[in-house]
Amino acid sequence: MADTKERRIAPLRRALRPLVWRLARFFERVLALPGRAYAGVYIALRLNVAWQWLRVPPARQIDLVPRQLWVSRRLMRQPYRVRVADIRWGGRPTAAFEKSARGRGHGLIFDGDWDAQDKQPIEDYLSRYIYSSATYGIYRDGVPYRETEQYRETANAIARGEFGEWRARGCRSEEDIQRYFQGLDNIFQSIRSKGYRSQVEMRSRAWWDEIKVFIDRNGELHKRSGAGHHRLAMARILGVEHVPVLVIGVHRQVALAAQREFGRDVITSIDMKIRRDIATP
Repeated sequence: MADTKERRIAPLRRALRPLVWRLARFFERVLALPGRAYAGVYIALRLNVAWQWLRVPPARQIDLVPRQLWVSRRLMRQPYRVRVADIRWGGRPTAAFEKSARGRGHGLIFDGDWDAQDKQPIEDYLSRYIYSSATYGIYRDGVPYRETEQYRETANAIARGEFGEWRARGCRSEEDIQRYFQGLDNIFQSIRSKGYRSQVEMRSRAWWDEIKVFIDRNGELHKRSGAGHHRLAMARILGVEHVPVLVIGVHRQVALAAQREFGRDVITSIDMKIRRDIATP
């Protein structure tokens, strides 16, 4: 009897799943509005500079960084161009490491052991992570894209009706998946023939759509989360020497050390340290 009832309910549940997903995303955005408003004011007025002018201690400046701070060139001269060889580490921390930080930091600056958790040499990490491993499989090993784990993940998300879920990659059908992987091929062939160009160099308005990295307590670059796994794997396959990156997370120890060294507000000091010690001309 229970099995019969479940069979009747299952089609309705599948039909409602996309609607429930959209409603969840809507309420998530509504609840985030106050935090995003503060982040907007922080960027527009450059409150990082104001706190330094008011002689707010550096540790307190970090506390005042918005949790929902997004990357802005009003605060830092992003993106930076770095040596591919300097992106030395990767990993997926076992603790939930998110930009909201949940008490472990604020916005750009994070405290805690996130940089030590699941720390892997970059080649090991890229070879195991689903998106970069798909890139290696297709462009280094000659694996058809339909045999990659990423293809199966995307196809399964579509089959479940989770079209708005990030694993679906904006796809709603098999034809969409084919176009998605064709887009990856276009990127790979462009890098091979024209070199690795930044979004600005390609005249894209999405200047922020670059490989995203973190800086650990030792001042070293990690590829942990955010966009760019496919492109970093492509760059390594093709022997690219330099790539543009967005720094979306810095360990608190580095932030405080940069402020002591440069004497500006914490965020400006981080920017100056990156441009001197990590970025290339």
